[in-house]
Amino acid sequence: ASWQPRAGSDTLYVRRADIDLTEADFQGVLDGNGYTIDLSDVPAPRQTLIRANFGTIRNLRLVGGYDAYGDYYEDWADGLATDQNWGLVENCSAEGTFHVTTDGSYRVHPTIGGLVGTNYDTGVIQNCYGIVDIMATLGSGSGGGANLGAVLGQNYAGTVINCYGVVTNGYST
Repeated sequence: ASWQPRAGSDTLYVRRADIDLTEADFQGVLDGNGYTIDLSDVPAPRQTLIRANFGTIRNLRLVGGYDAYGDYYEDWADGLATDQNWGLVENCSAEGTFHVTTDGSYRVHPTIGGLVGTNYDTGVIQNCYGIVDIMATLGSGSGGGANLGAVLGQNYAGTVINCYGVVTNGYST
């Protein structure tokens, strides 16, 4: 179903509840129509619009970022558009600052991308860009560093077409 009324229509659409896309697999089409969504107030880590994308996210500008500090004990993937992409992300951009510090001896291996955390084999990212400041300072047990990127953090045989990224102050220790 489309959310766009027909030309000349006086139909009013009213959302009556919060929309939480972070807990379910997304299979629809999210067309941002060139507008911006600011995720800056979403708690860190896991600041994302959609947890797992199997659909289409397009024409959207995302702004966000976080400072995460703690004793994390698992690997995770973060991206402002989606943490995990098996679908299509196109004509989107991400701007933000991501600083992650772990203080424990647990083995963690964070994956942080401006738009997409991890892009999988059926995932396509095209005509997108990211401008991000990324820093990961990991505890003694991290044993492998972090995957950091302006557009995506890690690619598992997915497709990336006509994308670019700018990372300022990006490093992992």
